[in-house]
Amino acid sequence: KSTIDTIVTPLAKLKPGETGKLVYVLTREHPQLHKLMSLGVVPGVTVTVHQVFPSFVIQIEETHLALEEEIAEDIYVRRAR
Repeated sequence: KSTIDTIVTPLAKLKPGETGKLVYVLTREHPQLHKLMSLGVVPGVTVTVHQVFPSFVIQIEETHLALEEEIAEDIYVRRAR
């Protein structure tokens, strides 16, 4: 039995050490979206997951960010192959 992975997936589905290219951020809270953008969370950047518990720790270029899982669910990436 084979499975097909989706091309775009929530950041929360990545495991530590996995990398993806940010595609879009889905949030209805504009202040949260603006804050993420000001921290460099914008489409096209490469995101590396370092930790998933107790919070998500990601790296974008030289910046490390700690995110709540709910926020990581709103950030969609294309997994690096």
